[in-house]
Amino acid sequence: MTSEKIGIAGSLRARFNDPLRRSADALIIGTGLTSVLGLAFWALAARWLPTSAVGIGVALMSTVALLANFATLGMNNGLIRFLPAAGSGTARIIMSCYAFCAGAAMFAAGIFLLGQPLWAEKLGFLRDNPVAMLVFVVGTAIWVLYVLQDQVLIGLRRTGWVPIQNGLASVFKIALLPLFAGAATWAIFAATMIPALLAVLLITALALRYARQAAARDSRPAKETRVPISSIVRFAASDHLATMLWFATNDVLTLIVLQVAGAEASAYWYIANAIGESLYLIVSNVGSVLIAESVHDPAHATAYARRALFHGAQLVVPAAILGIVFAPFVLRLMGPHYAENATSPLRFILASAIPHLIVGISVSTARVRGNMRAVVGVYAFISISTWVGGWYALHTWGLAGIGLAILMIHSITAVFLLMTGRTGLWDNERGWRSFVDGAGRLHHSRRTKRKLERTGYSFPTAHNACGVPKARGTNWPKPWTNTIATAGERQ
Repeated sequence: MTSEKIGIAGSLRARFNDPLRRSADALIIGTGLTSVLGLAFWALAARWLPTSAVGIGVALMSTVALLANFATLGMNNGLIRFLPAAGSGTARIIMSCYAFCAGAAMFAAGIFLLGQPLWAEKLGFLRDNPVAMLVFVVGTAIWVLYVLQDQVLIGLRRTGWVPIQNGLASVFKIALLPLFAGAATWAIFAATMIPALLAVLLITALALRYARQAAARDSRPAKETRVPISSIVRFAASDHLATMLWFATNDVLTLIVLQVAGAEASAYWYIANAIGESLYLIVSNVGSVLIAESVHDPAHATAYARRALFHGAQLVVPAAILGIVFAPFVLRLMGPHYAENATSPLRFILASAIPHLIVGISVSTARVRGNMRAVVGVYAFISISTWVGGWYALHTWGLAGIGLAILMIHSITAVFLLMTGRTGLWDNERGWRSFVDGAGRLHHSRRTKRKLERTGYSFPTAHNACGVPKARGTNWPKPWTNTIATAGERQ
């Protein structure tokens, strides 16, 4: 019993001392809290609001998310990349980033309002009066800061705050929902935006405090800590295009469903996608930590990539299987019509998270290597294929067809990345040879281990045959253990 306790304690201590796993776990816990509490929020919204109001509400929040993600200006990963070494310039980077991104969000929201009749006819209530327009514009600015603050915490290596602020914001959002139930189309927007504003104020205050601490510890001259704007722009430009393509994939798809199939179908699709996308967020969180750790320690980037893949698979694969089995029971919490219409697309999206593990790790390692062509190429293929394939599948097979199209697209992308050696899981880029050679070495290593173990099992018999007694309280020697370790190192 004592050894078991020591083993568990040692395992937990080793996990906590590993910065990659510790940070990834904190982000995953935050994602889990957001997903579970988000599910409760949508279940209550489905019960308290008309289905059409839920459909309009989710379309409105999808629009805000799309515009906010556009306004990040590529600083999602830029903050992770530049904050750890900013020193006395940390506060300057954070506040400059916030100011530029908030301004870009308001500008994007204004452009959207000008062309709203062209690309979102059913969101016409946004132009009913100046107050509605102002609320929409300011809300978009708040949301972009809410999106960026997790990246600020990762860059400051303060990921422990992520689950705390995500959990509190989600609980507060649920508490506000009944207060705004009478607001119909604005209910979801109001209940979501107020907690986001409070979270931004809290995390910004904390970030500036940690920035002052970083500046106090930094003994370098201010000129050495100043990050050149050109470096940030070069990194952010390509990354912003890739990030926009990725976030626009689901946001635009939600608008396609609204326009083609109506508000009720949009509600069914959004709920299915919101639940399934929680597994994608796990991969994204692991990938963010992978970038930070690999940039700090480039010599071990390949090892970090493998550990990140294994760590993500431990969570995503079992969760996907359980989700596929229990999908109709979860959706029934929101009403029988949700279980009837959203179960099939949800199952396909959950299944697609498994091949997306390879896609997510590949994109993160490409960012570490600075291979932004690969990042943009992967996201461009997924986005265009999803929009075209989803539109065709929606007309042909309904919502289930969209889920099937997503599963096929991510599976094809993962296979391509493996076969072309662009995953970052090997030290070279020999394409499919790296994958095949790696699989062959794994099989050979297991065969060698089994042979050595069979040899080791004969030691007690040989000792008895030679009349060598076994000392009381001792075990037979296992010299093959060191042999296996040596053979593994040679592999």
